[in-house]
Amino acid sequence: HTLEHLADPLSTLRALVAKAAPHATFALEVPSLELLTESLRFDQIYNDHLQYFTAGSFRALIAAAGLRVDYFALHRHPHAMLALCTKGMGDAQRAQPLRLQAHYAAFKTWMLATGDAFMLSDAQHRVAYGASAIFPVLLYHLGIATAQLEAVFDDARPRWGETFHGFRIAQPEGIANATVLVTAPDSFAQIARRLEGARHIVPSVPLL
Repeated sequence: HTLEHLADPLSTLRALVAKAAPHATFALEVPSLELLTESLRFDQIYNDHLQYFTAGSFRALIAAAGLRVDYFALHRHPHAMLALCTKGMGDAQRAQPLRLQAHYAAFKTWMLATGDAFMLSDAQHRVAYGASAIFPVLLYHLGIATAQLEAVFDDARPRWGETFHGFRIAQPEGIANATVLVTAPDSFAQIARRLEGARHIVPSVPLL
């Protein structure tokens, strides 16, 4: 997972291919825009990634770099594409259109309804669980301001006391009368099992 972080992935990949031995094998993996949008995971589309690829555009990049795809697979978790390639020219596939507008509309409807439910809960406290990198992205889509949260909990002991978006990351405790927004969505199932005493447990993304 490097190509999506580069401003010019084609030039970088071409340089690597040029230095590689004849018939060298490359293993390339990137996030799949199709899988992310079909799964309504627009929270994963944010500024850490400079590029997003469909299967067609990924194959086009690979072919333009002078590689032939020998194996290609989509992995629904973690919404990624894997290509095993050999040095040597290959053919790019035509990109298929995405239903971005429909998927994004469904995502926003779900997120805003979830944000409203979180804020309208009858619990005494409202907290977030999971100091993940996409924390501010999730709050943006949910329509929740940081001032509307009382605390951010996380399991990682070394992070307790660390400043995080205006909060001190806290040890998970005192959640019996709290509505907990799980802001580490890929760990929702594991976190939910630890929160049996919470008043409400709210997933921050659609659980498809």
